[in-house]
Amino acid sequence: MSPIENAFGILFCFFLSILLASLLAGCGGGGGGGGASGSSSASVSTTPATTPVAAVCAASGLVAPLADASAPAAVWSISSGSARTYAETPAASEDLINPMRGYHRWINREQVPQASPSQVVYNRFFWKSLETAEGVYDFSALLAEASAAKAQGKKYAFRLRMMNGDADASVYLPDYVYKNPACAHECGFTAAYKAMDPVTYALLPAVYSFVPDWNDAWLQTRAKALLTALRDALKTAGIELAWIDVGLYGQYGEWYVRPTYYLGSPQGNVPAGVTAITAASKQAFARMHFEVFPDVQHVMFAKLDQLDALSWGLSQTLTSKPVGLRTDCLGKTLTLGEWESNPASFALIQDQWKKAPFIAEFCSPDSGKNVVDLALASSQITRYHISTLGNGQIAPKASSDIDARWSFLTSDEQSALIGLGRQAGYRYFISESGVSLNADGSLRIRAALRNGGSAPSYESWKLNLELVDAAGAVAASQPLSLNLQDNLGNCSSQLIDTNWNPAVSNSGSYTLRIAATHSFWPRLKWVQQGRNTDGSLTLATVQLK
Repeated sequence: MSPIENAFGILFCFFLSILLASLLAGCGGGGGGGGASGSSSASVSTTPATTPVAAVCAASGLVAPLADASAPAAVWSISSGSARTYAETPAASEDLINPMRGYHRWINREQVPQASPSQVVYNRFFWKSLETAEGVYDFSALLAEASAAKAQGKKYAFRLRMMNGDADASVYLPDYVYKNPACAHECGFTAAYKAMDPVTYALLPAVYSFVPDWNDAWLQTRAKALLTALRDALKTAGIELAWIDVGLYGQYGEWYVRPTYYLGSPQGNVPAGVTAITAASKQAFARMHFEVFPDVQHVMFAKLDQLDALSWGLSQTLTSKPVGLRTDCLGKTLTLGEWESNPASFALIQDQWKKAPFIAEFCSPDSGKNVVDLALASSQITRYHISTLGNGQIAPKASSDIDARWSFLTSDEQSALIGLGRQAGYRYFISESGVSLNADGSLRIRAALRNGGSAPSYESWKLNLELVDAAGAVAASQPLSLNLQDNLGNCSSQLIDTNWNPAVSNSGSYTLRIAATHSFWPRLKWVQQGRNTDGSLTLATVQLK
């Protein structure tokens, strides 16, 4: 090919690419956000789930350069920013903390170091510690922690429990509940459990646990009264809740009780009339959470053997927000692996992440290992679209100093754990923008809003255009009706295309920026280079004549 032919070929490809990008920009339909002098539209294009999460997204091609329309009486001019592209911050070097994603504070600890503390604090409490006598409540420890979180601009999350694990003979019901005659069967029983020696297969000496009678109506009534009193105390203290981990039933409040407890001697001591929890009682424990806290985000343990309760919880209409999911043992096949081998059942939960968060935590690593399978944990975050991880229980219990366990890990293990927090949840950024003049002299603003993460945000963010004067004050703002939750992730895109004639009277230079604001949280920080210190992004500099 001659040099002239080669030059013509390059020019042809260039103009063809602009034409295709312009066609893509015009494909979007849908609603909203324009002001009194204009309109806007938005479209969402979600890439296939096989797109590698946490990789830098390719350019969307949604925002092609536009020439200014002829506007003899134009009042605005564009000093800079008529067409811009932006660099997404790679997950490997990301150092910001955004709400309800990445790691959250887990039971008084944050073991994986982060650039700043998490914006959510999560803890668990036994019923016994919260009610000292019938109707006499002591929420002081819970409220102290929740109020400290509030003072730091954080939200709070919790789970209530009435049982611990195996080999714990303690009773975690309040004293007045234990063996109360109002219960049909003393409100529970002490069960013996005999583990088997893994070498000799001989039964080991029995250990004991107190198992509440989950089906007792009076016990359930008192449990709901506890939740009601806690709701009132939280409301009085002005506590903002991130989520409620639906608990009360099961060992650790995790909706599982060892079946052998109900087999009788030598494994248990089951009184006549006491049975394992019924489907109706499971529903009752979930229902009491939903009825007492109807407007709070709830999450339920995604356990395959609790499919009946989970199915009801995900389909009920008592709560204003869809119920989310939680799982233990990230990086193991113990819990999530059950769903992989039961695809028909997995269909029940596989799309719930589009409506509500999926929350995870670690279990202790297997004997002889420093950590769980971190590569598996990474793939599970992507596969199940997990938004936030409990920042604890990430190293062996070889040291009584919990915070020192981080030092047990190799540098590669530490780096991988830091990476999991960066990978989980949403990663919103602006990839391209363009600002041009309309024939009436108003501004046309277009931008491609991307999500390079594994899930959307489930918070009520408000997307705004802002015009900022030379003194740094917002002179005018324009709401956009895009819903960030519709931008699901895996490099999905939303097209912003709006016309705006800002109502300002002082001539001069103004900065045009885009920001996501919330009634509680600080501004969302776009995951990209060049963002402003408050998290917003400058799109252009414009001049009012």
